[in-house]
Amino acid sequence: MEHTTLRQPASFRLRSDLLKAMKERAKASHRSLNNLVESILLDAMYSEPNKETLEAMQEAHDNKGGAYSNVSALMKSLAEE
Repeated sequence: MEHTTLRQPASFRLRSDLLKAMKERAKASHRSLNNLVESILLDAMYSEPNKETLEAMQEAHDNKGGAYSNVSALMKSLAEE
């Protein structure tokens, strides 16, 4: 059974440097610009972080992991784990 997704034309005004970069990325990955934009938008709209990611985000937000005053303190903490 075939499945057809209906599509509607849309028009957007983008920064010229962004459009250029997107065209280059689409070409490099052998995709159309439309396919690249649609993939990016689908990912942005429908990807939900998993439970572990949500917990890590909350921990970072709450600063439970602690803050480091310098790189040496961070490296020492990592070595202890």
